[in-house]
Amino acid sequence: MPNDAQPPARYRVLDEGLPANLEAERWVLQCCFWANEIPKEAQALSPADFMLSKHKTVFLAMLAVSAAGAPVEYLGVVDQLETQGRLEQAGGISTVGGLTGEQIPDPENIGHYVELIREKARLRHIVDVSHKAICDAANQSYPSVEIIAEATARLEKCRSGSPEVARELDLTHALARYEEHARDIDTALFKIGLGVIDEKLGGLARGEVLTLLAGPGVGKTSWLLNALLRTLYRNPAAGAALASLEMPEVQITERLLQIAAGIGRDRAIFMARHGWQTTGEDADSVTQGLEALRTVGPRLSIWSRSAGVKDLARFVEGVRAAGRRVDVVGVDYLQLMRADGRSSSLYEQFTPIARGMKDLAKDLDVAVILLSQINRDANGGWQRVLKKHGRDSGAIEEACDHQIGIWRPELDPDLGTDERLQLRGQVHGTILKNRRGPAPVDIDMHFHGPTQRFMEGV
Repeated sequence: MPNDAQPPARYRVLDEGLPANLEAERWVLQCCFWANEIPKEAQALSPADFMLSKHKTVFLAMLAVSAAGAPVEYLGVVDQLETQGRLEQAGGISTVGGLTGEQIPDPENIGHYVELIREKARLRHIVDVSHKAICDAANQSYPSVEIIAEATARLEKCRSGSPEVARELDLTHALARYEEHARDIDTALFKIGLGVIDEKLGGLARGEVLTLLAGPGVGKTSWLLNALLRTLYRNPAAGAALASLEMPEVQITERLLQIAAGIGRDRAIFMARHGWQTTGEDADSVTQGLEALRTVGPRLSIWSRSAGVKDLARFVEGVRAAGRRVDVVGVDYLQLMRADGRSSSLYEQFTPIARGMKDLAKDLDVAVILLSQINRDANGGWQRVLKKHGRDSGAIEEACDHQIGIWRPELDPDLGTDERLQLRGQVHGTILKNRRGPAPVDIDMHFHGPTQRFMEGV
């Protein structure tokens, strides 16, 4: 390699190691043992904030002991490490015992030590983000605008006090989390209530994104509302958030009412005007539907204003701060989301949004159902939807874990009256991408327009 092609000296600044304050890490662990609990200030730490692997391991064991309601003391932590098979990784009995010595710093200063640890963790995160950006640029892995957008988004998380390093544990910790996932897999995967889709996808997991591609008028908003309601019905402890960027709240509420009670729009308006009185042969089923909707009501939060990815993240965090759960997030729809910053093309606009929604799913530990319009080449909503029909950005397909395209043949403007009647309600679809199974796979559904309900079969 010619001399002028050698990496500049500024790329060799890490010869002395990554930023860390090992003394502060040790002091915080000592304070936990001294207090026989994890002090409030230290609860802001994640195991990944610690630089040394043995410090991460000890703190993780302390968290487990504290979560079980036991005092954070030497014997309990050692027993927890032995149970987890991580005592050796923690440095053995001598290392853990060394953290219980009588000489400890002033516990009143623990907040200062915690901030020292978090600051070094943030600096390491900046190094990691910068290194990845340098590698991507040197290898020309992605267009420059994508590299800049990704690095900016990750650094923004660090600046706002929630760096990704909070989740970046070593493989041992990842395996422990996977054990919990495997034990709870039957309840951890959210089913949307359409058997053929649930069977093929196996459910939607936290951190995953399901993108639904459809043209205008196909009923994608109603499909999303059906999916959210059925998810809440099937998971009594779950909560959901809906970002309706197209319809105002009153229209969303009306459709939810139609779907839940199985009634048309005119009847919904009549009932609302007359104290929700139900009459007729189907009065019992309508009443049951209304009660079911009221039951899940406190678990469904609705956002009906313009929003970007950051706005939706703040919305979810705000709902949780108010004491309500959010496990599934529905977004209607991607092309109406506001881009953060200027973009010279639609590709540059929607690529960071699609990737940002995937980051949101992982960072907030939620499952995301993201609606997306098909592009103009798809000729409306009556022809088969393909991957290439994802409007304006291949990143829409790349950033999701599952992708479904749906269409309604009855929307073909060239059909005669009799043909349209024969096709009424038929919805065809294709599972275009499936993280846990085969694709493409064709599926069939039925849409009942008056009640906005999606059902299985044609």
